[in-house]
Order: sequence, then structure tokens, then C-alpha cells
Amino acid sequence: MSKAKSLPVWELAQRIVAAKTREEKQAIAALCEPRYLQLLRNAVKALLAKQRAAKPPKPVPECFVRIKNKLKQSAQVNHGKTTTTTKTP
Repeated sequence: MSKAKSLPVWELAQRIVAAKTREEKQAIAALCEPRYLQLLRNAVKALLAKQRAAKPPKPVPECFVRIKNKLKQSAQVNHGKTTTTTKTP
């Protein structure tokens, strides 16, 4: 590690989250001083958790709901057996 001062851990964490490839992330993490690596990991985890929580769940299309309900009803009618096991050859 050079004597140059590294970037703040929070800024490195933001750059790691924004990086696309694993190599980019490793190169950015290499800029951090070894004694601050655990802080960097925790900061990245916090940013990723915040990013995941901000995304609203995708709405399920109505056709999926209808098909699921139809399959659920047919499973109840067949007492939980699939159609292949209820048919006799």
C-alpha cells in the first residue's frame, strides 16, 4: 500500500455498489487500507440493504393469479394428487 491517503470508506462503498463487474469491485476494495476492510464490508452491506429495501415489489400479472387459483382449486378437487396420478391407464 502506498503512503497516499485512501478515499473515505463510505465513498469506496458507494463505488463498489455502483461497479458492474467483480474485477472492478476488487480493484476498488484494494484502494482501502487493510485495517478498514471490515468497515468497508459493513458499509457495502448497509448500502445494498438500503438499495434492496427501496425497490417496491413487482406487481403480479392477473393471468398468473387466475392460473394459480385454478391450479389450487384443481389440487383441492383431486385431494392434493396430480392429474397424472388420478388418471388410470
